[in-house]
Amino acid sequence: MNAAMRWIVWGTIPLGTVAGGAIATAYGLRAALWVGAIGSLFTFLPIALTSVRSIRELPSAVDEPTPAQAELAGGLVEGLPLPGPAAADA
Repeated sequence: MNAAMRWIVWGTIPLGTVAGGAIATAYGLRAALWVGAIGSLFTFLPIALTSVRSIRELPSAVDEPTPAQAELAGGLVEGLPLPGPAAADA
């Protein structure tokens, strides 16, 4: 998740740089700074226009069994190696 967010956020930096440079070249540095300042005022809109505002409490956490608990219950959790030296042997 962290890598995806970094790719989205950092991936837009070159686009903003090119857009800012184009605006500054065409209309001047002051205009480019005003466009950036006004544009940053609306960064809350994607969240404000979704259903996130109606959430009043966090959903309860799902208690997933550890691999050892799942093993005792009769089935190993898929995709999670058991901790300890046995995992290094695999």
